Amino acid sequence: MKLVLVAALSVCILVVRAQETRAVIGGTISDPQGAAVPAAKIDIRNLGTNVVTTVETNSSGSYNAPPVNPGFYSVTVSAPGFKIAVKTNLELRSSDRKAVDFLLQLGTASETISVTAEAPLLDNVSASRSSTINQSLVEAVPTYAKNVFQLTRYTAGASGGTTVRPFDGGDNNVSILGGGNNEVLLNGSPNTYRESTGAANTISPPPDAVGEVKIITNVFDAELGRTGGGVISVSIKTGTNQYHGSVSWLSRNPALNANSFEANATGAPNSSFRSNEPGVEIDGPFRIPGLYNGKNRTFFTYAQDIYRE
Repeated sequence: MKLVLVAALSVCILVVRAQETRAVIGGTISDPQGAAVPAAKIDIRNLGTNVVTTVETNSSGSYNAPPVNPGFYSVTVSAPGFKIAVKTNLELRSSDRKAVDFLLQLGTASETISVTAEAPLLDNVSASRSSTINQSLVEAVPTYAKNVFQLTRYTAGASGGTTVRPFDGGDNNVSILGGGNNEVLLNGSPNTYRESTGAANTISPPPDAVGEVKIITNVFDAELGRTGGGVISVSIKTGTNQYHGSVSWLSRNPALNANSFEANATGAPNSSFRSNEPGVEIDGPFRIPGLYNGKNRTFFTYAQDIYRE
């Protein structure tokens, strides 16, 4: 029996060295003539958790916010003598480096100009080329034995990847743009181990706990390296103000499986292999009734898969 458990609280601090998988947002604030607007207030609000990050522009009208979790955001800019400007429904993905600029209009703080984003922001800051499999696709695209690393094969330039053991990524069997020996990250931390045979493998978290899979193909930023292939970065859900959950049961049984072409050709019987993989996932605000309400502040994700064959 194998068991995989993922539990994360946003208040935890990892003491291991990790790559930054959160998103960074910045930009410039200008007036109608294109001049810089210093000391403008920028509120960056996570639409799922209602957590707000606030920064101000410097003397040149530029701002750069601390890293934030992937998700959908609104950015609000206010400055004396100008109308409030809002851009909402901005999608930030894992390791994104996005520039969100504003051209303010003269007016009062009681007036607001709002723009709703209809397409993902272009990453014009990072030097890396990548593709992202978001949470909706992770939930919708089927994988063998609930192995999320199989999703890398849907990326342009990726091929191979024959290891399909449950929980075992087998990612180093995937060739990305002709290269092998991929770097694998789980929430920014290295996710690679070696078996007694010397083969390099990774732990695949339960798909229901995964918020995003990002495959970086080439032209790495300076923070990435140590590999002749690509970088596969898996991010766990961070939880929101709404509770979400799922229960699943993946079963393989010869009574439900057709015999293989090769076995039929030789008159061999169907395989007697059987496996069962129940799983559960829940995420949301962390609460202790009567003691603590983590809405807008503290969130959790818990997931567990059990595999028996």
